[in-house]
Amino acid sequence: MGGRIFATAPDSTCMRVMVDEVRVLELVAREPGVYRTVHWGRRVAAVAVDLVRAERDDVRELLEEAWRRRSSVAGHG
Repeated sequence: MGGRIFATAPDSTCMRVMVDEVRVLELVAREPGVYRTVHWGRRVAAVAVDLVRAERDDVRELLEEAWRRRSSVAGHG
């Protein structure tokens, strides 16, 4: 997608999804055993998702949200 990364998977049990900070904090507060904050320096950069514990539909929704967010940024660059 134009070189824009919206998610990474360091291994088969974890995925880092680049959604906005408000969404990250919401997910971590709701399900801290499934989601955790990923920082890039001092900035909240993504949410780490435990793929073993997360609901498949929730992961799909997050990926779609991150893709839309990155594609809208790419459209304005």
